[in-house]
Amino acid sequence: GGSNRFENAAGAVLYGGERIALGSGGVLQNAGTVSPGGAGHVVSLTIDGNLVETGTAIHWFDVDMTNVSADQLVVTGDHTANGVLNLGFIGPVKAARQSYSLFTVSGTSIDEGLQLGSYTVPAAMTVNLAARNGGTWLELTPDFAMSLRDLELSGNLDEAFAGGFSELRF
Repeated sequence: GGSNRFENAAGAVLYGGERIALGSGGVLQNAGTVSPGGAGHVVSLTIDGNLVETGTAIHWFDVDMTNVSADQLVVTGDHTANGVLNLGFIGPVKAARQSYSLFTVSGTSIDEGLQLGSYTVPAAMTVNLAARNGGTWLELTPDFAMSLRDLELSGNLDEAFAGGFSELRF
C-alpha cells in the first residue's frame, strides 16, 4: 500500500477500534479528540503510520487499576506528542504503584508539550507522565503523606477523644 493522510480536526472526536491503517509514511494529524474504544472501554489502538498532534489535541484514556490495563496508542511510525491527556479511572482503585504504557512508538517520539488534563485523582495517589522506552507512560504512586494541616487536625481530634470531647479547636 500507499501512504494516506487523515485529519482529525479541532472539535472532532475519533473513537478507534483496533487499527488505523495509513500505510508507511501515512500521517494522522490530530487537532481534535482521540478516545481509544470510547469511555469505559480499555482498548489498544494501533496507528500504522505517523501521529502528529497539535496544541489543541485532546486524549481521553481509560485506566482500569483492577485489571492493570489502560487505553494505549501504538504508533508504528513517528509520534509528535502535544495537547492534553485526560484520564478516566474505571473499577475499584488499588493503592499500589502501577505503570501503564499509554503511547508506544516504533519511530521517533517528540514531546512538544503533552500535559495531564482532567482526571479525578484516585485516593492518596500521585499521577505523573514519564517518557520511557520511546513512549509515554502513566505512573501512579501511593501517597499517604499527611499535610501539616492534617497533622494539626489529627492532633486536635486525639486531644478531644482523650479529654471526653469537651472542646474541639481547629
